[in-house]
Amino acid sequence: MLSCLVTSSLRASPDKTGVRKLNPAQHRLVNRIALQNNGYTASKVVIILAYPQSNHYQDLNSFRPTAGAEILSAKNSGAKYVRFTVTGNDLPGPGETREIGYEADLTLYELEPDFTAEPSVVLPGKRIEALKKPDRYDKTVLKQLRYFTESNLPYVDPNHSAIKGRGRMVMKKSGGSILRYAQNIYDYTSRAYRYLNPNTGIHPIDQIIQNGGGDCGNLSSIFISLMRTQAVPARHLVGIRADNNFHAWAEFYHPRYGWIPVDVTYKNSNQRGDYFGRIASRDKAIILHPDVNLIVEKAPGQSFTAPILQGFYWWVWGQGSVDGKLVPEQRISVQPL
Repeated sequence: MLSCLVTSSLRASPDKTGVRKLNPAQHRLVNRIALQNNGYTASKVVIILAYPQSNHYQDLNSFRPTAGAEILSAKNSGAKYVRFTVTGNDLPGPGETREIGYEADLTLYELEPDFTAEPSVVLPGKRIEALKKPDRYDKTVLKQLRYFTESNLPYVDPNHSAIKGRGRMVMKKSGGSILRYAQNIYDYTSRAYRYLNPNTGIHPIDQIIQNGGGDCGNLSSIFISLMRTQAVPARHLVGIRADNNFHAWAEFYHPRYGWIPVDVTYKNSNQRGDYFGRIASRDKAIILHPDVNLIVEKAPGQSFTAPILQGFYWWVWGQGSVDGKLVPEQRISVQPL
């Protein structure tokens, strides 16, 4: 499920950030699956939900899962997820409903940009090593940064002909500045594409281009693909707003300032607004995970790809069909504390 669509620990040194944190506010995320048993005998149920880890945008203060929870890392992306393996007396019996999931208390922040005079940092092109600062990054971080410059098909494609062509055009007028290039791409995407087809899921990049737009996650895919044409790391942020609406936006990586948030969807709806490096109070959201196409495991050694994890995935072991006999319902909400 992608309505309108945490981040990992990749960041610049604390004294070299491009945004200021302001006005912390406490929120509680409730993310549970109500599992109703209408007459089915199950031996095991596995449920996967996103794990809202701490990052530059939020602090995870407490996490309270139900029984059978494991916190695991998705491959490459820096995302984490919770796998619940439910058996025995933790399963609902016939006529019962059990809730499986978690509560999490988080601190959310407003963000304001703080870009001092940009140093001589140029677009790296295909030389991602240009981002390397030996005193700041280790090999693992560099590997992850490279990952966020590559294709993530079918949703992110810096090699798409239309994307590459536009990237070259914008690069020429950006004077080699990563910030200027990102600002130009942000402006271009918000003007050139329309907000379309909400609540229809994340779509292949080719379909978004053909349609001339998409919802928030899909507009973000355009921005991210364009950033990656110049080997600037960029990725989705997938979350739920404080008003309980799902949302997705983007962030890109600057070697001086770290990860910088960008919301082309809000800019699309309000061209006078400023959503570049800025998160206002009304726009606060809990980040469920970074990236799309998450490689997760329903059991050790049994991986599959989840396009996004706003919703949930589940599997049942038992006798016969579960249709109508074991019914899951997601109950997810954000509450101010």
